[in-house]
Amino acid sequence: MGNKRRLARILGQMPLCFLVLATVAGCSSGVKVRVFWGPVVKYSGFGPTFGWLHRPDDAAASERALHELIVDTTETELIRKGYVANTSGNPELKIDYRVIRKDRTDATGIALREEGTLVLDIIDPASGQRYWRGIAEATLSDDDSPEARRKRVAEAIRTMLAEFPAAGRETDNR
Repeated sequence: MGNKRRLARILGQMPLCFLVLATVAGCSSGVKVRVFWGPVVKYSGFGPTFGWLHRPDDAAASERALHELIVDTTETELIRKGYVANTSGNPELKIDYRVIRKDRTDATGIALREEGTLVLDIIDPASGQRYWRGIAEATLSDDDSPEARRKRVAEAIRTMLAEFPAAGRETDNR
């Protein structure tokens, strides 16, 4: 516990620094997940309502299925933790995500593999401050079936949100 407090004190002195809470590597699906908290502070409990920073219909038509999977899985996991989706008012938490795809190449520029990253943020809507971030990274394969890809994305989101506290639970990240 002393080392954790000492690390938190050091990191708390760095502006916009994020404390790594968990790293899960070697998942059966080959997805690497990292979870970060915002500035090292004590949260007295998150309010029970959440909404999306961008409307669900913001996704391009070609990405609609992936978007729906991310939104549905994230909402399901948050609801399991006691949060309530708020589509009409001012939610106490805003959710946002990004999907990043890039090719890894060798020194000659030949593509070796495609990598994908899912970044999931939970934000305070009043201040715009990021409370929490989950990042999942994996090598993408053309050999994977669409069902296998959906399972990997859903597993990554569940693994990330396993580290997020239940609604109203006090969390001390100092």
